[in-house]
Amino acid sequence: MAGQNGGGAFTIVYLACILVVGLSIVVAEFVIGRKTQLSPVGAFEKLAPGSNWKWVGFLGVASAFVILSFYGVVGGWILKYIIDSILGGFNNLS
Repeated sequence: MAGQNGGGAFTIVYLACILVVGLSIVVAEFVIGRKTQLSPVGAFEKLAPGSNWKWVGFLGVASAFVILSFYGVVGGWILKYIIDSILGGFNNLS
């Protein structure tokens, strides 16, 4: 549908930009991790001692915790729907 209304070009450019930005961030995380051999908070503290960059590491850890807590709920929903489909819970729906 996006291609029919002229959004296909935007989608391709958008995905390419996400790939470039995301890949560069992942490579930067790998480089920082291999250089310091520390946790995210410790790595930023070692690279910039005495600065506020350690809070960036803490923010990364906190955001990962929030994202994983959300995916725990989604995983529970998926498991419930799988069990319902196996046991025939959707048979009487119109």
